[in-house]
Amino acid sequence: MFTTVDCPVTTLATDTTCTASYTLTQVDVDSGHVANTATVTGTDPNGTDVDATDSTDTLIPAGPAITLVKTGTLNGSAAGDSIDYEFLVTNTGNVTLDSIVVDDPMFTTVDCPVTTLAPTESTTCTASYTLTQADVDAGQVDNTATVTGTDPNATDVTSTDTESVSIPAAPAITLVKTGTLNGSAAGDSIDYEFLVTNTGNVTLDGIVVDDPMFTAVDCPVTTLAPTESDCTASYTRPRPMSTPSGRQHRDGDGHRPERHRRLTPTPSRCRSRPRRRSRWSRRHAQRQQRW
Repeated sequence: MFTTVDCPVTTLATDTTCTASYTLTQVDVDSGHVANTATVTGTDPNGTDVDATDSTDTLIPAGPAITLVKTGTLNGSAAGDSIDYEFLVTNTGNVTLDSIVVDDPMFTTVDCPVTTLAPTESTTCTASYTLTQADVDAGQVDNTATVTGTDPNATDVTSTDTESVSIPAAPAITLVKTGTLNGSAAGDSIDYEFLVTNTGNVTLDGIVVDDPMFTAVDCPVTTLAPTESDCTASYTRPRPMSTPSGRQHRDGDGHRPERHRRLTPTPSRCRSRPRRRSRWSRRHAQRQQRW
């Protein structure tokens, strides 16, 4: 083990202490001990050599340890975008660890470039996760990963780390209203359509279209996922009613009917009276009848 062993004297009447220093290797630490045998030799006054041997086995306590640091990088904030994860694994113990594996319930496998680490060594494992609409609606993705390594004594050591990646919400909605004219005379109709589109990144519910022309606009669905445009409706204004004057009443589309003047003439209350004849005229008439 040594090139030389330092002895302060080489002639002994009784005893002396010799010394030497040995530097541990990783193999020694991984094995957990250092065993060796030394031999001492001396010559007596008659020129005869004498020798002796002794062995030691020095135990080296194992201190296996491992750490995991998980980080996530968000690439977009919509369903179908991804989070790139890195798992920094470091051997923080004093023995070599092998069979290193990162377990994460979000992934079938996590790719690690090496599976054996000496003390102080690190490796970065990677995995990519695809966002679901549920993730985006929740506003974040939380999960915990675990790394496991095995020391030379077949003892497993583990470490865990939890990462929370925030997903910014960007709610948005658009409305396109179109009308189709069906004729150009009183009583013809306009068919309206209301195209509602979710242009944001989160699910929208409780969708309702309000239009002062109508009591209600019928939408077939009230919940839309991003990019969906399933909410359309059509409304036909019914034929207006006419008054005796020929003017049109407005119907129940939210418009109040107009008040119309009554134009049909009514009989006068005044009556014409015949002219009263004078006294002379009456007498003259009587004479005419006699003749």
